[in-house]
Amino acid sequence: MFQEIRFYGIDDPFFDSLVIQSNIYDEELERYIQHKRLIAPKPVFLYRNDSSTGAGQIFAETAIEAINYFEGKNIYDKDSNNDMKYIWNRLHYEKDFNIDTVGAVLALKKKELQERAFKKQEEKYHTIFDYSRHNLLKVYNGFNDIAEKYATVTEKYYKAFEEYNGH
Repeated sequence: MFQEIRFYGIDDPFFDSLVIQSNIYDEELERYIQHKRLIAPKPVFLYRNDSSTGAGQIFAETAIEAINYFEGKNIYDKDSNNDMKYIWNRLHYEKDFNIDTVGAVLALKKKELQERAFKKQEEKYHTIFDYSRHNLLKVYNGFNDIAEKYATVTEKYYKAFEEYNGH
């Protein structure tokens, strides 16, 4: 969380605004289709229905996958525009929901680590017991080189907070 908040970029509000504009466009288009609006809305330049948002910088699609995994059933559908919009709005506007969802994402990412290890798809994850903090922090951000750097940085923060809190 500290890393996500600390590196909140100037592009984050831009992408969030594109999602908001795209959601408004979708609503207005639906009103037009239902003949509740006379003139068709203008399409949004760079239309998008998802962006990383909130304190945990979570994508709605990732949140849906994580919530469904955490709850053990399919509550939301990432292919549903309504579900994507609902979850994205909660992530964006509800800080507690966003922070709680970080835990669900970490649980999902741990499961993904286990699956990768089990399938031996990557040499680095050759054992099913490789759930190190470093690897978990890495997969929160992905599986590429940028994610590796992310894990290195966030692990240093983790250790600093651990020392500060006397653990």
